[in-house]
Amino acid sequence: MNKIPFLVFITISSLELFSCQCSENTNEHNLSLYQRNTFGNNGYDTYEDNLVVTNYENKALPFKYFYDVARKYVDSSTAKRPVRFIKFLGQKPCGTMPHPDSDNYHLQKEHFILTIVFGHGTPEDTIKKEVPVSGVAIWNGKKFIDYDNKIDSLLQSKEGIDTGF
Repeated sequence: MNKIPFLVFITISSLELFSCQCSENTNEHNLSLYQRNTFGNNGYDTYEDNLVVTNYENKALPFKYFYDVARKYVDSSTAKRPVRFIKFLGQKPCGTMPHPDSDNYHLQKEHFILTIVFGHGTPEDTIKKEVPVSGVAIWNGKKFIDYDNKIDSLLQSKEGIDTGF
């Protein structure tokens, strides 16, 4: 008997509007938690944390930057549930971000850079010392391109991620 996985999507967001204080040093990139989403798969819940990279400009940062940040973030997270998805959003220098609620998803998509997926969303992931990367999606415009089989080559590349943003 085939069972269809049950997937639940819940959005939790803060009420802040993200804005950047204009500074002369636009090469400095800071990270902020923008939004946390909960995903449920057959009774096992994980988080997707969306992080904003300030002063982001297209092609400015290579994949390894995002990978290193996501790896440290996931490994050091003290959330109630495992963080499985890390989505990076870009905020242009002195720019603003749309309010982080589900009604603004179409506006948020314009800021998506990439998503890194850890593990397979099962309880077994929590007992592993280092959960492996199981997927990468680079956003280009409002659509993503799947790079699951190219993670090693992305890590070796010195070129910045091209999202068209």
